[in-house]
Amino acid sequence: FWTTNDVVTLIKERFKIKLSDCQVRKILRNKLKMYLSKPYIKDYRKPENASCILRKRLKEIKDLLKQKGLKTKEIAVGFLDETSPQTTANTVRVWSFTKIRMIKNTEKMKSNTIGFYAIRGKSISDFLNRSKCEDVAEFLEKIKEANKAYKATVIVLDNLSTHRSKIFKDKAEKLGIHLVYLPTYSPDLNPIEFIWKSIKRQISITFIENIEMLRGLIKDNFAIYAQSLSYAKNWMLKFKIDLSPV
Repeated sequence: FWTTNDVVTLIKERFKIKLSDCQVRKILRNKLKMYLSKPYIKDYRKPENASCILRKRLKEIKDLLKQKGLKTKEIAVGFLDETSPQTTANTVRVWSFTKIRMIKNTEKMKSNTIGFYAIRGKSISDFLNRSKCEDVAEFLEKIKEANKAYKATVIVLDNLSTHRSKIFKDKAEKLGIHLVYLPTYSPDLNPIEFIWKSIKRQISITFIENIEMLRGLIKDNFAIYAQSLSYAKNWMLKFKIDLSPV
C-alpha cells in the first residue's frame, strides 16, 4: 500500500527523477489505471468460509419456514444494526476547482441509531437513549408492527452481546421473528453497513446545528436509502435470495 509521497520517493531513488505529487497522481491514475481509495478493512479473525457459514444458516431458516407452510411473499426479510454517527467524523473527499474550505460546527454530537433495512417488507429506524438489551429488544416490536402484514420476519444481524442476550432472543421468539447471526467478525456481510456509510458521508458535508438536526438528517436519509435494494443487490445474488412474490 503506497501513499503518493511513497511513490514520489520511490521514483526519485530508483530513477533519479523528481516529480511532483500532481504528476505522480496523473501517472498512477491515467497510465497505470491504479485506484486512490481508503483500504477496505477485513478483520483477520473473520472465518475464511464466512459466506458458506451464512449461506447454511439462511438455508436452515428457509427450510424451517417452508416446513411451516409459509410462502416467500409471506416472510419479511431484512438486516438489523446499530451505529453512532457523529459530526466530528472525517470529511469525505469532494471535487472542486479551488482549495476546499468548509465551515462546520465543531461541537461533538452523536446519536445512537438502530435500523432495520428490509429487502422484503418495510424498513424503519429509531434512536436509542441506551444500548441495553431491553432497549434493543423493544425495537423488535417496532419491526414487527411495521411488518405486521407478514406472517414471519427473518432478521440478519451481528453477534453484539445485546443481540445474543436472553432478553433479546426471547422477545424475537415471542414476536415470531427468526434471527440469523452473521459469522463472527463479518460486518461486510451486512448490507445495512453501506447505508450507514452513505448517511455518514452526508453528515460529513452538512452543517449540523444541533442534535435534533443530526437526528432528522439520519432519519430522513435512512428512509430514502432504505427504499433502494441496490445496497443489497450483490448480497442477494451471492446468497440466492429470491424476492419473487410466490
